[in-house]
Amino acid sequence: MLRHTLQQKENHFLVEMLENTLRSLILEVWNIIFRMYKQENELEHSFRWKDTLPRFLYLMHTNCRYHHTVKWYADQLYVSPDALSAKLKKLYGKTANQLISESLIEEAKVCLLNPANSVQDVAEKLCFSDQASFSKFFKRYCGMSPGQFKKQA
Repeated sequence: MLRHTLQQKENHFLVEMLENTLRSLILEVWNIIFRMYKQENELEHSFRWKDTLPRFLYLMHTNCRYHHTVKWYADQLYVSPDALSAKLKKLYGKTANQLISESLIEEAKVCLLNPANSVQDVAEKLCFSDQASFSKFFKRYCGMSPGQFKKQA
């Protein structure tokens, strides 16, 4: 009926203009809804990582002696190992594995500086399967064997 009345006034495009205006308004409402949804998701994601990263650092510093894998930390934080490493790489420039290894090396150096600890003792304290795997790990990161480090100290 509205269409018929408007056409009678010789404005042939008025109905199309009104329909398009209404479509534009509907699309703009959807744009607003999508922007709000995206902002909520980004905030939620941001808050989750703001809590997760400090928890990772705490766990790493308190558990690196016992747990050497990214998977263990990711499981504790309810995130995937890849997501954890990617987020750490973005923020700190290092992957989770690199940070864990650096923390473990620092623990190893502290233990090796104690004259009462042998290399075997340190390997056991740091939960390596044997002295050889500990020595290989230490040499890869420090460029010298644990025994050489102990002698230099």
